[in-house]
Amino acid sequence: MFAFIVPFKPKRNSKNWYFDCYHLNNTLESLLHQTNQDFQVFVIFHEEPINKIRNSKITYLIFPYQYCEFDEITDREGALRDNSYLTKKDVEYLFDQGRKQLFGAQFAKDNGYEFIMCIDADDYVSKNLVAFVDSHKKINNVGWFVNKGYYYLLKQKVFLRQPYSMNTICGSTHILHNDLIPTVDFGNLKLGAHNFFSNHGYLTTLIKTEYAKELKPLPFYAIIYTITEINWSMTASKLKGGSFYYKIKYLIRRVLFSGAIRKRFYICN
Repeated sequence: MFAFIVPFKPKRNSKNWYFDCYHLNNTLESLLHQTNQDFQVFVIFHEEPINKIRNSKITYLIFPYQYCEFDEITDREGALRDNSYLTKKDVEYLFDQGRKQLFGAQFAKDNGYEFIMCIDADDYVSKNLVAFVDSHKKINNVGWFVNKGYYYLLKQKVFLRQPYSMNTICGSTHILHNDLIPTVDFGNLKLGAHNFFSNHGYLTTLIKTEYAKELKPLPFYAIIYTITEINWSMTASKLKGGSFYYKIKYLIRRVLFSGAIRKRFYICN
């Protein structure tokens, strides 16, 4: 079986709790409409989301470890030094997200799920993804990464094609065989101990270096990365910026009100 892991932020990291819960439900609806139903969704949370979807395909799991603030993360200064674009709040966010991703992935592995994918709680997944993995797993027992996807500019109701390197931009982009899921000590308070999935831009390289295995690119547009006014994303500011490059990119790659895309990813808003 296939497992989707959806780490959900705590209230303390939310600028609008209702908004975040609403988008979580949109993501879950997208996952529930897979053409192949041999999957389970695991939502990992500190505080239970409001108006949550109740479906046998969704399992809600309370994260059993306390939220850690910036000063409790032992390699916090190194994280800021090595990643100058991060703020203290970003480090907190990534630490929490990374731990929840690995907790969910380990839970899925322990319960016999063969392929595991982490999905951010505001993105959309192609309805054909599970079917593709199921029909190709005999010739690929390692995994895949999403090379092609879309941005969804929520305010403008515009899709932008991203025809390459989607895995370096969006965290919802890796499908791994359970053999690749590392065993984690959740008492270890280093950001670097929990960034296996959240360090998504380097995950394909890590798999190749550490495991001598190679993830394959999915041959279709598989993910929609939602860009909102309040989500954590440098991409949002770039796309809204005034640089000539991004203006040209916007004009060339935009897709307006595509019914086909909405149907393929089950976008109902």
